[in-house]
Amino acid sequence: MRYICTSIVSGLVAAGTSFADTHTVLANSTSFSPDAIDVAPGDTIVWQYNSGYPHTVTSGVPCTADGLFYSELHGGNPTFTWEVPSDASGDIFYFCEPHCNMGMDGIITVVGPADCIGDLDGNGEVGVDDLLSLLAAYQTNADGDCDDDGDTDVDDLLVLISAWGSCP
Repeated sequence: MRYICTSIVSGLVAAGTSFADTHTVLANSTSFSPDAIDVAPGDTIVWQYNSGYPHTVTSGVPCTADGLFYSELHGGNPTFTWEVPSDASGDIFYFCEPHCNMGMDGIITVVGPADCIGDLDGNGEVGVDDLLSLLAAYQTNADGDCDDDGDTDVDDLLVLISAWGSCP
């Protein structure tokens, strides 16, 4: 029995590696495509020069930079990559400086794990630390109660395992 449990926990640890997404935004003649994206902290956004005159990717409301990020995009510098900071949240606006008066702007909406069932430590993913917390609370109190029934039992363990990995 001990070997079965060890194998299950080892498998969960290996499966718990979270992967960030990469989002590509094309800079066209006078628009970004797509011009609105939803991302999570840790995701990567790659803006790619696609057509038109040289562009910029400038954070801030159209025509007013806020200094969060900036890069030129043109044939000699065809991409700009930015990783969404772990503490980012809400809407992040950006625009192209030469074309902002033409409506070349976009919005990044950072969505976080608002309600991540099984994330007992609140770090945005269900992993080994959450499993250990649940096992420590097993049949003693409701600190590991993932199914809101007032106790910590095998049902909570099953909920936690089914939610394993990064929170949506």
